[in-house]
Amino acid sequence: MGGNREIRIFEAGNRPAAFDRLWARVFEDEQVLIDGFFLNFPGEISAYGLYEGERLLSGLTQFRMGDLVAPGEEGGPAGGTLLAPALVSYAICTDPAARGRGAGAAITAFAAERAQAAGAVSVLSPAEESLVDFYRPIGYQPFFQVRTGMVMAGREAPAGAPAAGESPEVHFEKIPAADYQAVREDLLRDRPHIRLSPRALELVRLFSAGEDSLYLVNEGEACAVLGEEEEGRPLLQEVLVRPGSPLTAMKIARAAIDRFGLQACFWRAPVRSERKEGGRAPEKVRTQTQGMILGPADLEAALAEAAKGPYFGFPFD
Repeated sequence: MGGNREIRIFEAGNRPAAFDRLWARVFEDEQVLIDGFFLNFPGEISAYGLYEGERLLSGLTQFRMGDLVAPGEEGGPAGGTLLAPALVSYAICTDPAARGRGAGAAITAFAAERAQAAGAVSVLSPAEESLVDFYRPIGYQPFFQVRTGMVMAGREAPAGAPAAGESPEVHFEKIPAADYQAVREDLLRDRPHIRLSPRALELVRLFSAGEDSLYLVNEGEACAVLGEEEEGRPLLQEVLVRPGSPLTAMKIARAAIDRFGLQACFWRAPVRSERKEGGRAPEKVRTQTQGMILGPADLEAALAEAAKGPYFGFPFD
């Protein structure tokens, strides 16, 4: 680190107040959320601060999200083949007055090196699509793609799909986190993905609406997590559908409008080969980069062998 810059490493319980203040300033998060994040990962989370003298320029939080796994043998048990532990770089924040001076890139590269030294892959979720090119020079590749869309109450349904208010065939059953994890692994068995650790799964639960809005859909035909976007708008944070099912993410979102009395419902789901989402879609469906990876040189080849694209899941936005 050149000049009088240095990166300091803090365990969760001894991070300085300046670290939390920078996080809160950049992302407008409340202290209770920041504290809760660190308390959720005892022994599996660190805070890194890039200092210039005694001035904190940039901060980054790194935690163990789970394991990156590849599809298992066809007909075999859910869970897949372990590729590497997954360490996520989160809340990458730079003092606005210090931007453009390489602080964010430096601390992100440092976290990636720490992950590699531990035999893990480094994963991050760009806050917006334009940041993909910011992280590429550091070595990150945009492996994890996701489809997003929105359904509004009262809008015309896609051809062949029931309108909101006419979808009784989609049933939501609230289930415990451990049961959700088992269904999730089963539905993701045919694509590389991050298998969530128990701590990460607990954070998913806490980030869901009502802190326990994890749902089984049609007795395991699909599963979904109901939460909120940063603006407070309802969001199906994850919609997973069993291959061959007549259900789609958009159809489940339409049913959620009825089930939960919503005016609109945003949703996220893994990419799929079909070009259409449940027929003619009046609302926009788009694909975006949800996660990027920096790992061993043979990792890209291992992921490319899968028939379906890798899936990240939860950026904890």
